[in-house]
Formats: sequence, C-alpha cells, structure tokens
Amino acid sequence: MDDVERAPERQAAQRMIEAQQSGTLLVTGLSGMGKSQLLRAILPVKSGWKALYFKADAYEAKVPFAAAERLLRQLQPRGPIEPVSDAEANPRRMGALILAALDRVRTPVFLAIDDAQWLDPQSAIALRFAVQRLIDGRFFAAVASRPMTEPNALVDLLAGLVGRSEQHSELRLEPLSTEQVRAVAARLVHRGVSQRSARALREATGGSPALLNTALALSRDTAAVDAEADIWEAPIPVIDAARNPFARVAAAAPPEASAFGKICAVLRDPVEERVVADIAQALSLPADPDAADAAGLVVRSRWRDETWVQPRHELLAHAVTKRMSASETLAIHRAAGEALDGRRGLRHSLAAASAVDDALLGRVLDIARSAASPAQADEAIGYLRSILLLCEPGDQHDDILIEIALLAMRFRRHQLVLDLLPLTEALPAGALATAISVEMLAVLGRIPEALAVAERVVGEAAAPAGVVTDNAADRILAAHIAGIQAQFQLMTGDTDPIAAQVVRARALVDAVRPGDADAADQRLRWMHTADGQHMRLLGWAITAAARSGDMAAFGAAFGELSMLISRADASPELVDALVTRAGVQMQSGDVGAVHAGMLMASATLVRSPHAWTAGHVRVILSHVQYLLGDWDGAEAGSEAALSLAMDETAFTVRPVTHFTAALVSASRGDASEVAALLEAGERATISRHESYESSMAAVAAAELARAMGNPAEQLRACSDPALRAMVSTTHGWKTYQVEALAALGRVAEARAALADIRETARWQPHYGSALWLEARIEDAADRRKSAKALYERAVAEPDAALFPFPLARARADYGRFLLRVGDAPGAIAQLTTAAEVFTRLGATPDLERTLALLERAGGNGAAVSADPFGALTVRERQIAQHAARGHTNREIAETLFLSVTTVNFHMRNVLPKLGLSSRRELRALAPQGQPT
Repeated sequence: MDDVERAPERQAAQRMIEAQQSGTLLVTGLSGMGKSQLLRAILPVKSGWKALYFKADAYEAKVPFAAAERLLRQLQPRGPIEPVSDAEANPRRMGALILAALDRVRTPVFLAIDDAQWLDPQSAIALRFAVQRLIDGRFFAAVASRPMTEPNALVDLLAGLVGRSEQHSELRLEPLSTEQVRAVAARLVHRGVSQRSARALREATGGSPALLNTALALSRDTAAVDAEADIWEAPIPVIDAARNPFARVAAAAPPEASAFGKICAVLRDPVEERVVADIAQALSLPADPDAADAAGLVVRSRWRDETWVQPRHELLAHAVTKRMSASETLAIHRAAGEALDGRRGLRHSLAAASAVDDALLGRVLDIARSAASPAQADEAIGYLRSILLLCEPGDQHDDILIEIALLAMRFRRHQLVLDLLPLTEALPAGALATAISVEMLAVLGRIPEALAVAERVVGEAAAPAGVVTDNAADRILAAHIAGIQAQFQLMTGDTDPIAAQVVRARALVDAVRPGDADAADQRLRWMHTADGQHMRLLGWAITAAARSGDMAAFGAAFGELSMLISRADASPELVDALVTRAGVQMQSGDVGAVHAGMLMASATLVRSPHAWTAGHVRVILSHVQYLLGDWDGAEAGSEAALSLAMDETAFTVRPVTHFTAALVSASRGDASEVAALLEAGERATISRHESYESSMAAVAAAELARAMGNPAEQLRACSDPALRAMVSTTHGWKTYQVEALAALGRVAEARAALADIRETARWQPHYGSALWLEARIEDAADRRKSAKALYERAVAEPDAALFPFPLARARADYGRFLLRVGDAPGAIAQLTTAAEVFTRLGATPDLERTLALLERAGGNGAAVSADPFGALTVRERQIAQHAARGHTNREIAETLFLSVTTVNFHMRNVLPKLGLSSRRELRALAPQGQPT
C-alpha cells in the first residue's frame, strides 16, 4: 500500500490512540486496496495498549457466532470459554461475553477487525452491541470491510457514527491514480517511472496497491529494464489488464510450493500447517510449506503453540484456484472434509459432494435436529440448503425442504427461507405443507392468501366428520394452523372473525391427545405446548375484544390469560402472551402493570429469544420508562432495541422501534436526532399493519415541536387524517393537538378537540391530563377564575404524579398563568418545582423557558435545585444516576449493556467532576421519585 498517500488518516488515528482516546475508524475499499496493511500500520506498538488484530473467516460467514467465538478465544487463549451454542445463545448475550472478556484487560484496547464483510450476522450484531458500549471508554475500534451488499450490523454502526465527532471517521480506499501509481513505483524501483509505464501499470492492476506491488516485482527483473537508466521504462506485456498479476506468482512457483499453495488457496482461511500436510499426504502431493512461503504463496503465523498458514492475499488465492481444474478443487475439498473435524470439515465435505450420501446427510440432520437456539438454526439451515442443492426432485428433496422450513418456523427465521416459497408451494398437499405455506405467505405480507390456505385445513379439521385429524401429526398441525390463522387475521385489521377462530383453535388444541407429541414426527413436537398455545390464543382474543369493544369477552379471556401467565414457565408463548396483555393494559391506563409485565418478558427472552414479539418487549419497556420519567433507562433500552430491530422476523416492530427511540431526544430538543430516527422508521416500514402505539411517529414529531416552542408545527404533526383511523394506540397525538390549538388561541377548536378526547375510550393521559388541557383552554380564553381552579386540580390530582414530565409541564403552565395574574409567590412555587423536574430529566428547552419565567417572577433561578449531574456527559450521567441509587458497577454495566471496564472508566471521571470523594456522597444526589 502507498503509505504516504494514506498518511493523514493514519496519523489522525494514531494521534487518538496515543492520547488514549476512544474512537472508531471504518476503512472501506475493494479487495487489494490496502485495507489490511492500513490496519496493521495503525496497530499501536507502544506499551499502554492491548492491540488485538482479528480477521474474519469467509468459510465461517454463515456459521452463527463463529467470529465472536474466535475473538473470545483470542482474548482468552488459555482460559475456558463459556459455551454459547445453547438455547440461550443470542447476540446480546454474546455481546455481554465479549464485554466481560474485555473487562479483564487492564489496559486500553485497540481492536482491529479485518475483512468484516465475512462476519457472520450474529457475530456482527454481538460486536455492534459490545463496541457501542465500549467506545465511551478507553477503546478504539478499527474495522476494514469491502463495500457491503447485505446489512452488517457492525459496519452499519461505524458508518452511522461517522461525522458525529472527530473521534469517529471513515477512510474509503479508492484505486490509486496514475500519478499515485507513478510515485509508488518510483519509490519501489528506486528511479523515475515514465507516465506511459505508470498508465500501463494502473490499467493492469486497477489501481490496487497489492496488485501494483506484485506487478512491479514481476516486471522490474525483466531484461527489458536498463539497469543504468534514470527512467524505469519496462514494457508490460506480461501484465494483462484482464488477468490477476498474482497468477504469475503462482505459475513461477516450484511444484512442491505450488501444491502446498493450492491446498491453502482452496481452504482460503487460516488452518494448522499439519492439517495441510495431512491433506497433501492423502492426495499424494509433494507439498512443501517452506517452499510455498519462500515463493510468496502463503504466510505463516504462530498461535496457541501451532503454526498456522493461509494464502498471502485473497487475490492470490483467487488466482491459484482459477488455474486449478474442477477435479483438483473437489479432491482437496474431499480430503479437507476428512482431515478437519467438526463444522470445518463438514463445510468442505458439502463443497466436495456431488450427490447426497447417508453419512453426510446424517451429519447435517444431527446438527439440524439438535438445534436449540436461533443461531444454531441458522447454521443448520445453511447446511440443509447445501444438501437440498444436491437432491434430485423426489421424496428426499421434499423431506429436506420440509426440514428447512420447520426449522425456520420454530425459531422465527423465516427471512432465511422466503426464496424457497415456490418449492414449498409445490410440496404434496397436506396439513404439513399447508402449515409451511401459511407462515411463509404471511411473513411475505400476503395475508389474505395465507388465511385462505389455513381455512381449508382448519375448516375440515374442525368439522364433525373431519378427515384431517385422524392421526397424531395431523391433530398437532391442525391446532397449530388454527392458532396462526387467528394471529394473522389480527394483522388485517378485521377483528370480527377472531372470536370464532380462537374458539375453534382452542378446541383443536384440546383435541390433541396426551400421547400425540411422542407418536408424531419429532420435528413437529415443538408445535404443541397446550397451555402455551392457549396463552397465545387468549392474547389474540383479548386484543380483538378490546378493539371491538366486547367487554364481556375481554374480561373472561383476560382473567384466564392472567391465570395461565401466573403459572407458566419461560417460553416464547409466555413472551407473546405478556406482550399482547401489555398492549391492552396500556390502552386501559395500567402503566404500572405494563412495566412489571415487560420486565418479566425481558427476563424470559434470555431463555426464549425466538418469540414472535421479542422486539415489542424492548419497545414497550423503553416507552414505559420514558413515561415514568426514567429517561436514562429509556435511552439505554432504545439503544438495545435499535441494535436488534432489523433482525426481527416481526417486521411490523421495526418502525415503532425507531419512533419510540425518538421520544427522549424530542423532549430534549435534539431535532437532528429526531429527524434521523423518524426517517429511519419510515424507511423500515414494510406494512401499515398496526402493532404497538401506531401513532408514535406523530407523538414524537409533536413532542419535538412542543419542546422547541412551535405550536403551529406541533399542530401539523397531529393533522394527518390517518391518525383517526388507528386503533392500536392511546391517541397521545390528541393531547398535543389540544395543547397546540390552545397555544395558538384557537379556543373553539381546542374545546371541540378536548370533547373528542373525552369521548375516546382509549385515550390516556400519558402526555398530559384532561384537567391540564382544559386549564390551558380556559387560560387561552382568559377565563381566569376557571383556569386557576382547573390548574390547581391538575397539579394536585394523584394520578398525575405517575407521569413526572407532563406534571412538570402543567406546573410550568400554572406558574406562567399565576405570573400573568399577579401572583408572583404562587408562580415561584410552581415554577421552582417544575424546574427541578426538568433539571433531573435533562429537558433543556422546558428548563430554559421555566427559568426565564422564574426570573421574571422575582424568583432565584440559582436557588432551583441544580442538576447535580449537569457537568457530566450523557453516558456519565446515565452511570451516575444508577450509582446514586446504590447500584454496583457490575449492576450498572448489566443494566446499560456496557462493559464493567467502561463503567469503571466513567466513574473515575464522575466523582472529580462532581467534586465528590466517594460513592456514599454520590448517593445523597439520588433523584427522588424516579424508578429504580
């Protein structure tokens, strides 16, 4: 690589490292552009940093958590590694393991990740989770990747950080220009290079530094070069622009070096040298590692007391394999399958196979049928798809296809198999094929088709003379299909059929006999959970009854559901039941119950991460924390929800995840952040199906306008006619509409809007009470006596204390009113109390307006309890809030999903900034009334 050309970026990164600052550097470019060399150039070599260089493995790009596990082993080369391939494996948990491993490093950490495009999706999410929580401490992440064609959670994180501060940057390595090629060549050949030769070199190499080095090495030794000339004028006939110059390196190698290089090129990724020797011996190849190293075909390294080898460059491996015959490549894959154990060997056996044999199929099926987590299911689906490609049409092909589909259904990994829908639709007719089609059609958004297909089977199964339910498997399948039929019916917005569908489905669940699960195909056993199925069905029932207003049906179903939840073990069905119950509890105003339910669901997700509604748990919990005044908790929860949102099968949760995350930023007046989140939410919208708080985008936009003191914009945010048609909402936008109308002096319209609120059964005072809104209207109409009485009642009503932010706003309005009517002492009391809440929450726009009013009233703004954490950064503030409540550093790390090292680092800053000497003094600053 041309180090001089990259010097500014390298030097900027090294300055941050030397200053022991945190930061990130994203390096992007095509293969051969010098990304790896740049990463190695900026690795800190001085003491004081722990430098980790990690290269992702192309062959493990589809193996869940493969990269994360290798990184953990690099962090703990001799210690035991906690197993992650179990039912609890999920990206957040793996991210926590990486954080814990880094916590044991006592020095600042520099993590360089090369070839990030090969990170398996689960490891990318886990690393994103960890990096996002480390960059506030003494941690630097440098990540190199080719331009991505598929989402990569880690690369997306670093790309999103670029521009937020000087500590986050991106370097795009573009092909070298002709002048750059000329300069590099001149330095390498120690003489001037003609413009013509430079142009020819660039055309031959595409401006790739790696190819340029190879081309020059090949050309400068030719007889055509005059050793005495000042100008390097070499004809370049051997460097064809359509060829890889590395091919000549391979061609020039002696046979024993070439044989070793071929094996490494087929294996592609680092492997033990002894394994390559075993493969060579099995194939009777005269392979010599020393000769391959000397010929420049491979690079060797020592790790864990072994010598490992790999191709010197990916382009070299490509050049070597392109020169090999298909039979040579297959022979090496076949031998590697025998020489390598476990998953590594299986991948090569699959690559070598031309047909399905019983042994290979047995290995893959063992992995598939032992899958106990979404990550393991992903891996198994990848292997099964390789087997499927080897199958001829027929029974075996159909059976493998069913195996793939059932794994995807069980672990909610439908997005991995949607392209197989044409094949699944061609399966022989039957209940099993129907179950597969129904779920795949629904996930694709083809709900009417899915419901029609389901009805054909469920209708027959529920008929008195049904012919579908005459064996164990068909009974289990009929109950499953009936359950998802009710679930997907809910997505249409037409809730009328759901009550009858739930009754029918519950009857089919009860019709499954005690021995059916053991008698049926073992792949179907997960479908029948009896109480779990009843919980899900009751959840759909209460949602439908609440929307239709059938309170009798709602009450009966709600009571039974709560009883089943109270005795349920952890399961995906329990999570789904808790979420559906929370939805109706929110609309009835029982925010405390919603909070408790989502804490329970969050704990359950650790063991059952593949619930349909996993994403909703994080969203609802963050929303409730915002309403209850725990804004730091809401921010931390939103970060976690956003990092996992695009991995959710239930795509309807993706938009509301972004919209909910915008609430705290809106209240704090961060217009750019709110705009970015709202835009991202709109981009993530695939269907307008309502899930949770469907008007959240309007609420966030209106809240930002209110915070910024712009009632006209606030009113515009609430003016979309589509808002009135929404049913899965507490209609918070109506609160903002009334407030904006009152602020604009449009009293008659405000009265009509308030009357509409009082007639809206689902409206809740989450963003402000009806008494406060009425007081605002009377205030705008200059009806002072009634306005004062209403304000007094609004700030005194017991239920208002549950929502500290709206109550503080009511107090600020009351204080402003009292100041206007000449009651300065009363105004000071209300404004002071409001300012203290705004200070604690960090609601800067409201605080500034309130302090201005307090000064006009003759009050002492300095006497307002100052924000004890005002001198801290956002992250320091979050940590200090928890420490003030008595939480240990490890508890804070677990709550905020940070590393303990990061918490330790920030706590060392917190105490001096606050002028404190101990955590005991910090506890005296604990906010009063904030949830713990």
